[in-house]
Amino acid sequence: MCLAWLAHAATFVPLLHALIRLAARVPLRTLLLLLPAAVLMNSVVVIVACAALRRLVCARAVPGECLAIWSAPFARWWLAQRLLHAATVPLLLLRGSPACALALKLFGARVGRGAVVETAAVSEPELLEVGEGASLGRDVAVVCHTWTRGHIRFDTVVVGAHAAVGPGSVLSAGAVVGARASVAPLSHVLGGRGGVPAGAHLSLIHI
Repeated sequence: MCLAWLAHAATFVPLLHALIRLAARVPLRTLLLLLPAAVLMNSVVVIVACAALRRLVCARAVPGECLAIWSAPFARWWLAQRLLHAATVPLLLLRGSPACALALKLFGARVGRGAVVETAAVSEPELLEVGEGASLGRDVAVVCHTWTRGHIRFDTVVVGAHAAVGPGSVLSAGAVVGARASVAPLSHVLGGRGGVPAGAHLSLIHI
């Protein structure tokens, strides 16, 4: 965990270097005023670079695809995850804003107009579909893969139009939340069990 956070922090090293050099040329007050814009710009650059590399170097996850652990396709998936994780901290800074939804689109997610995404915990963004006007609450975990007998298998996660998923919930591979449905905080929606029907409210922990 510590190594992961060090890797995330490394994405801000170029920004810190630039600020140190700038500090010798401009007043401290001006530097502090420029800091938020600099952090935002750094986040955008990191996200765009990681998304571009991920698209160029790594194969996209395909629904229903099953990969043997440590095969060549699995290694490409592992590399794709590392590039996604490198953008986690910048995504956390943007969550809840239209920029977060746009960033996930760069990674391959399909996010409808007006959707609000307050999480960066999406394992395979290309397998996530969020409908128009839907909302994913703070720290919702979207896990688009499962592990079985030395293999990893991928499936989609679909959140319908104007549906709402409460904070801290987990959407597992194959999960479907119907249009205008709502999921209570800290719930777990499993795949392959019909999901949450359109207009329904899930108040249980599992379905």
